[in-house]
Amino acid sequence: MIKVKAQSRIEKISVILLIVGLVIGVVAGALGVYFSAVPAATKAGYEEGYKVGYEKGYAAGKAAAPPVTVPKGPIVVGALLPITHETGIRYKWGLDLAIEEINAKGGVDGRPIVVQYLDSKRKADASVSAAHKFVTEYKVSLVLGPGITPTCAAVAPIFEEAHLPSIGCSRANEMTGAGGLKDPYKYWFRLAPSAELLGKKAAEDIKKLGLGTKIAYLYIDTGYGASTFEATKKYAEKLGLKTVYEEKFPRGTKDFSAYMAKIKAIKPDVLLWVGYVSEGIAGITEFKEQGLDKVGIKLYSASDHPTLSTVVKALGDKLEGCYIIAPYIAGILPTAKDFEEKFKAKYGEYPDIFGAYGYVMGWVAYYALKKASPLTGEPKKDREKITEALYTIKFDSIFGPDTYFDKSGQLVVAGEYPACTVVYKKGNWVRVT
Repeated sequence: MIKVKAQSRIEKISVILLIVGLVIGVVAGALGVYFSAVPAATKAGYEEGYKVGYEKGYAAGKAAAPPVTVPKGPIVVGALLPITHETGIRYKWGLDLAIEEINAKGGVDGRPIVVQYLDSKRKADASVSAAHKFVTEYKVSLVLGPGITPTCAAVAPIFEEAHLPSIGCSRANEMTGAGGLKDPYKYWFRLAPSAELLGKKAAEDIKKLGLGTKIAYLYIDTGYGASTFEATKKYAEKLGLKTVYEEKFPRGTKDFSAYMAKIKAIKPDVLLWVGYVSEGIAGITEFKEQGLDKVGIKLYSASDHPTLSTVVKALGDKLEGCYIIAPYIAGILPTAKDFEEKFKAKYGEYPDIFGAYGYVMGWVAYYALKKASPLTGEPKKDREKITEALYTIKFDSIFGPDTYFDKSGQLVVAGEYPACTVVYKKGNWVRVT
């Protein structure tokens, strides 16, 4: 009984399908006869009408859609540097030279780069005020600078909150995440080697050069000074070098007579020094006047400030025999020769480390902007695009080929962090490592 019912249903469905098929066939045949009877001219008319209608509809839709525009004109980047201080002036010289070269070659896809300078004055409050201007008033998508730890520390949280990438030069471990600390910033990139990296290199070079086994440390009481001292001491002791004295001095110290008298009495093999420009001039002068070098104590500066032209002019022969670790000194890198000659032709002197950093800042900006292009003109979107570009660009710089930022935002050259030891001999810096 069940089989009979199922069979009858199948038969009914088959009949229905047959009828539908016959109807479709009849209609199709009729249409075929109709269209075969339509004159060719009429067919052409149908086709032309369809074409005109389609084109008009497409044009109307395109006109109604919002236009996609790419900003034209200059690309403005911010520069937060101490432009009224000698170090900032040289930063600016190097940066201006780079931007001049970049724009002469057509800028970024035909758009020139324009730098909006604000003076950090080497002070935290001035830097904070300028940082807020860049974020909310100028609405830039990239900032170059600041150049020293106190100002970097003051503005980095502001830029981080705004997702505004910046390229600075602080070496303090709390700013770089070095020395086992967590990297606190995604949007802050660094040209200068961290204190951790410099300290490690300094310790290795002291050992390699056979300068001695007993080390005295005299360093400035700042984050940069403390980080450099701690890193150098840590790695030196790992290499078997002994700490015989350590002391810090306040920033702005002018009288180092008591410090040098203590060190002279202890008679270390090496005095490792960390300080800024004015302290360096006063400290090295006192070192020489008390004759520490005459009793066999070698001065090794973990600060590159003594290489500045103003310091060299102020100290003259007092620098003789002084060792310094530095990421850059004019005349020692073949890859920087062309830049150095252009710099001298334009400004009448060879660049120091700050002039070099300014120049590299300019070219880093170019490569990042180029990779992030086309920019939208919307700060929120462009800041993210430029940040991503900074983490992925790779280029040849005056420091050497294959220059890039590692995952922490630290500049790397051919897999290494640029730094070498030089010694001052007869009026010139001579590379020894």
